[in-house]
Amino acid sequence: MPGESTPSCRWGILGTARIARKTVSAMHDAARTEPVAIASRDMTRADAFRTQHQLERSFGSYEALLADPSLHAVYLPLPTSLHRDWTIRAAESGKHVLCEKPLAPSVADATAMIDACAANNVQLMDGVTFVHHARLRAIQSHLPELGDHVGYIASAHSFRGTATFFESNIRVSASTEPLGAIGDLGWYNVRLSIELADGVCPEAVRCVAHHRVNGVPTHATAELLFPTGMVSTFHCSFHHPRRQWAEVCGECGVLRINDFVHNTAPDAAFELETAATEINAAPTTQKILAPGTPEVVQMLETFSSIALGHTPVDPAWPRASLCTQVVVDGLMCSAESDGARVELPIRRV
Repeated sequence: MPGESTPSCRWGILGTARIARKTVSAMHDAARTEPVAIASRDMTRADAFRTQHQLERSFGSYEALLADPSLHAVYLPLPTSLHRDWTIRAAESGKHVLCEKPLAPSVADATAMIDACAANNVQLMDGVTFVHHARLRAIQSHLPELGDHVGYIASAHSFRGTATFFESNIRVSASTEPLGAIGDLGWYNVRLSIELADGVCPEAVRCVAHHRVNGVPTHATAELLFPTGMVSTFHCSFHHPRRQWAEVCGECGVLRINDFVHNTAPDAAFELETAATEINAAPTTQKILAPGTPEVVQMLETFSSIALGHTPVDPAWPRASLCTQVVVDGLMCSAESDGARVELPIRRV
C-alpha cells in the first residue's frame, strides 16, 4: 500500500452502475480523493467508463482491481445481493470499503461484512450522504426548540417508476434487491429517525407492503416505536411521485425538511415553526439556512481522511449501518406478517 506521504486517497470502483457516475464525479471535486480505477465484468464497459470519467486504469474483473496494491479504498455500487461477498474480499485485500445502501440483504450478512472489516482494520461505511452534511447537525441543534423531546417524525421517500423500470430494473428483482423499496428508499427514512433520536434505535416496528413486484415490496408504510416514546412513520414507494420530505414534531413546534435525502439547493434550508398555545393563533415560522460542502463530497472527504490514516477507523459508521439494517430486517419481517408488531433488540449507535 502507498505510504503516509501519498497526498490523495486512491479509489477503485467495482461496477459501472449509474450511481457510480455521480459518485466518481464527486471524487474529482473532493479533497484528498482521487478516482483511479474502474472494474467491470465487461471490459468494453470498463474502458468506456475509464475514458468518460478520466480514470487511470480499467479492469475486466473485480478480483483484478482488488489485487491492485496502489489503491487505498473501493466504492461498491453493486446490487445488494453482492455486497457481502465483495466487501469481505475487499477487506481481506486491505481496502477500505464505501458500500452503497442498503448495506446487505440481512443482519447476518451485514454482521459478516462488519466483522471482516474490523478484523482487517479497514473502514466500512454505507453510502447515506445526508448524515455528512452540516444541515443534519443544524437540525439536531434546533430540536430543543420543539420541546422537551421529539414525539413524532413523519417522512416520505418515493419516485414513480416507468413500465420499463418494473420490467427490468434490478430494484424489483428478488435475486438482486430482495428488500425492494424498503431497502432502497426506506433505508433513508429509518436512518433519519435514528439520527434524530440521538442514536437510539427502535424497540419495535410495524410495516405493511401494499404492493409487490416479483415478490419484493414496492409500496410500503412503516411505523417505528422508540423506547423514549417517540413514534416515526414513513411511506416509501416506487409507484408515487418524487418526494423526500420529513416533518419532526414536538409539543412546542415543528421542523420541516423538503429534501432530506439529497439537498436540492446550495443553502440546504429547513423550516422551524414554533407553535402558539392558542388554537387559532398564528405560529412563528423561520427559514434556517445550513450551507456547507455538498453532502457526497463531504462523505468522500471524511472517508478518504480515514483511509489515508489521517483520522482513525471509526466504528460508529458500521454501527449506524447495523442499527439501520436491524430495523429494515424487522420491517421486512412485519411486512411478511401483514403488519404484525416485531420486537427488536434495543441498540444504540
